[in-house]
Amino acid sequence: DAPVLVLRTSDVAARIAQRGYSHSADSDLLRRYQAANVRVFDVSENTLDSLAQMVREVRPRVVHIAAGLTESGRSVGLNISGDTGMSKAAPRPLGTADLVKVFDEGGVAPLLILDPPAPPGLSERVRQLCLRNAFAGELATRGACAAILATGLGDAAQQERLARNLVKSVAEQ
Repeated sequence: DAPVLVLRTSDVAARIAQRGYSHSADSDLLRRYQAANVRVFDVSENTLDSLAQMVREVRPRVVHIAAGLTESGRSVGLNISGDTGMSKAAPRPLGTADLVKVFDEGGVAPLLILDPPAPPGLSERVRQLCLRNAFAGELATRGACAAILATGLGDAAQQERLARNLVKSVAEQ
């Protein structure tokens, strides 16, 4: 039974940005997976090196990424640092080439659940939808994942149902 690896924006940054799942124990992704008796691991530090180390050690069959996306020049990347735009020196977003390298070096081709949290405004939600789909499409063309499920961006009630159903489906596999 291969485990699930969760990569998410830090709770503090998510609250500052007013994004994502509520932070109650019932809706926390890690706790949901644990309650379903799924071996789940959280990337302790939201850095590329920490992700690479966890992929090598854990060898996940599912990687669940709950982080927003951002544009950097002409490319799209995951904002795993949780930067809210208030820092002058924001770290580089995690790009598709980074994930391909991490998965290749870790010897895994996981199911990737790309599950960005919903921002509060409609225009930013639509922007995140376009960025998510562009990121998923680019990653799919690189062939590093067994499958990609691009989801998320729902309101609080939708996100709750989605998290419950995703975890249930992963646990049944």
